Amino acid sequence: MAWGSIVAAHRICGPGTTRMNHLSFTALLAAAMLSLAGCGGGAGAPGSVSLAGTAATGAAIASASLKVKCSSDSGKIMSGTVLTALDGSYKIVIPEAQKPCLLEVSTKDGVRLHAVSSGLSGVANITPLTETLVAMVLEDGNLADWFDNLNPLAMSRLKTAAAPENLDAAWAKVKAVLVARNLDVGAIGSEPTTAALSAAVGGVGGNGYDALLDKINALSIPASPYAFLGTTEKFLTMFKIDSKGAPLKNQFGKWSDLGTAVAGTQWDCVHDTVTGLLWEVKRNVSLHLRYKAHLYTWFDTRQWLDPVSNKAVDLNGGSAGTETNRSCQGVQDATKCNTSSYVRAVNAAALCGFTDWSLPDIDTLQRFPGNAASVPAINADYLPDLLSDPVADIAYWSSTPSANTPDGSNAWHLSLGTGKVEDGLKSSARPVRLVRSVKPPDILAEDMGRCHPNIAPMRPDSRYKVAGGEVSDTLTKLVWKQCVEGLSGSACSGDAKSYTLAQARAAASAAAPWRLPTKSELASLVDRKCTGVWKLKDDSTAIWMSTRIFTVYGSWEQESSWSAPVRIAAPSDTERVQFSIDRKAWHYPPTAADVYMRADASSDKGATWKNGAELRILRETGVGWSDAVPTDDGRALWMSSRLFTPLGADPQDASWSVPKQLPKLVTAGNAPGVEFSTDAKTWHYPPSSDDVWMRADGSTDKLLIKGEAGGAPYVTVTGADGKDTLVSAQVKGVAFMRSDDTPSTPTGGSFASPTPLIFLQLAPSGQGMVKGVAFYRGGYGPVIPAGGSFSYPTPASEGWTDGIPAQSSVREFESAAGSQQAVNAVIFPQAPASGASAAVYPQSVWTSTAHTDIGSAAWIVNFYTGSLNYIDQATKGVFVRLVKSAN
Repeated sequence: MAWGSIVAAHRICGPGTTRMNHLSFTALLAAAMLSLAGCGGGAGAPGSVSLAGTAATGAAIASASLKVKCSSDSGKIMSGTVLTALDGSYKIVIPEAQKPCLLEVSTKDGVRLHAVSSGLSGVANITPLTETLVAMVLEDGNLADWFDNLNPLAMSRLKTAAAPENLDAAWAKVKAVLVARNLDVGAIGSEPTTAALSAAVGGVGGNGYDALLDKINALSIPASPYAFLGTTEKFLTMFKIDSKGAPLKNQFGKWSDLGTAVAGTQWDCVHDTVTGLLWEVKRNVSLHLRYKAHLYTWFDTRQWLDPVSNKAVDLNGGSAGTETNRSCQGVQDATKCNTSSYVRAVNAAALCGFTDWSLPDIDTLQRFPGNAASVPAINADYLPDLLSDPVADIAYWSSTPSANTPDGSNAWHLSLGTGKVEDGLKSSARPVRLVRSVKPPDILAEDMGRCHPNIAPMRPDSRYKVAGGEVSDTLTKLVWKQCVEGLSGSACSGDAKSYTLAQARAAASAAAPWRLPTKSELASLVDRKCTGVWKLKDDSTAIWMSTRIFTVYGSWEQESSWSAPVRIAAPSDTERVQFSIDRKAWHYPPTAADVYMRADASSDKGATWKNGAELRILRETGVGWSDAVPTDDGRALWMSSRLFTPLGADPQDASWSVPKQLPKLVTAGNAPGVEFSTDAKTWHYPPSSDDVWMRADGSTDKLLIKGEAGGAPYVTVTGADGKDTLVSAQVKGVAFMRSDDTPSTPTGGSFASPTPLIFLQLAPSGQGMVKGVAFYRGGYGPVIPAGGSFSYPTPASEGWTDGIPAQSSVREFESAAGSQQAVNAVIFPQAPASGASAAVYPQSVWTSTAHTDIGSAAWIVNFYTGSLNYIDQATKGVFVRLVKSAN
């Protein structure tokens, strides 16, 4: 029965409370599929259920109490109990019952196995395989709770989940796993619940089904769920979920961008029943909210109310991050493509029927089933958006801010391709992958006071129990040595020993049952609230600039790359470049609020800009006039209109009207004179991007402002004399634009499409163009940036920003001996350093996890910066902290 320990499923539906459990893989592979739903069955009396079968694990489960619970016409749960025979067989009749029925039997070592009977057959075996079928269909590994708490509502869920197509799909998954391990499943002609089974007893062997159970028991399965489910087996515990939160009936369809949930060729979420987490699935449609190539800056305004001071405390590391970014679509404000706005948008859309999606913290993100460091082969069958991307270059944001910078400018991210955990600038645009919310533990005031004041506790004292130099982690159920190897005593003093990986393995072997921790186990100790490895110093860095011309079609007039960075401002510079917010008052040095810059003729920058020329440096874009009201991004709203006729004859306007600025709000002496509506019933001001109609104040005549277009070229008009006359049709085009400056009068448009040209600038060929300007703050010249687009001409390279980067204090690294320890130092102490021979805090610590692609490399955890990386196994000077499983 020893198949190792597998983390069982997180319940979406079913009796009892949401929980995480551990099962032997016998229980999991015995626990994942239900039999069919139906009424009655077997050869019992009318209104009863008659069942017979065999309970076995390879050997018969003899003289065991077998319990049955069935549905009934009255809605009550009807139950019965019978003892199994020496060969594991049984027969039972449940009066006044109907199917489905849930069966349970306990083995001698206390494992509770289950099966479901829901079809016409009266045969119901109970084996590890039937346990697997039930657990898979219910998406829950804790079937003992299901059985104990079975009620009419849960029985209804059981009946639905045990539909024939669900059973077939689940058994097909299990068979594929067994076949992949060179096991012959031919002895099971139908499925494990109803197949012929004769168990071995009294030295007499069983049939082929029983022999298969023996072979399964003989498998040596590692304890780590990902070690076992890492490649072809991973799909055993993953389910494709449709937009309403229901598992696809066809779990084996291949993804199609034009597919459907009914056909099994498109899904919105994936439920990983090993971790119990529900993950979003990205789309390959550029206009879709969850388009796989959308990028987001890190932004978070979460706070915690200090019960002592009754003051709100930021939980974002000291900086909310970067709110403004245009590298996505679908969020409420297109200028704010940040992590918070994306979470709000997905919850507003009720993805897969849920509204509690969140950005995962760094611990949860490392459990993503597409993390190549945990799962050697990324399963594109379930996560198709990862198939065509350069996975090694993808670093996904977590919600965890970093304590590694004094200004709070960094947050933690995970590279799916390499498995590295590192921190990066919040201003960098990166992809995100949402998870259905995992409720964080309550924050205690005593834990907030340790290390960084603006990062929530990740490893609170209450999680650990210390006794006799050992630390028990109540969350992971692991037991750690309180000191690294070489240190001892309650203060962990002495000289820490360092090793190569081979030496570390030998030391661990000699200390059995202690062992080297895996990467994920050692990472569970990293306290990213306490990685502060910096001290403050004055900012003396320069500001660098790069420019690039973009065109709407990206054709030959678009510059192939950004220009080489040029230093435009530093403390030693004279005032030869000036900056302005409004083009009226000019100043030096620059600030983050500046919108324009210019250089005079004497400046060495004059070769870049003509004498006195002004260059826009903030919120530049190629998009100008638009049909309908643009999303409010803080800039002024302008409007222009023009009357069109089919052939351009009178009374068509000769040009668009001079742009008129609409006030932000209605104030005394500044009435806009117009009001807006989405449905022509309720009217309001100011306008929004959803508005479709406009009218003059108090008028009943309304004007279409969104989607207007000319129709038939002529209309019939009945005169006063009663005669009909054909006259030229008319359509009024209305266009809007947001700009800090008075825009030029628009051009273009026609009767069929009464919208002006949308581009602010035109290239010689006539296509839209824009000059992007980006900035970087640093002491040394940065490399040429990359990325950007016509609508958002700002590079995606780390550190580059739209507009002048805000000035802040910069970090200066300390030595590992003088820094904070990226671990709960109350629980895992170390004597203070004193003298030349004092022990340096162990910075890098070995794990037992080898790199999956680089045979000579293995993973380490850096308790100086909090990062996870890999190094050559022969590297010297790496420390060891041993672990063992709880008894």
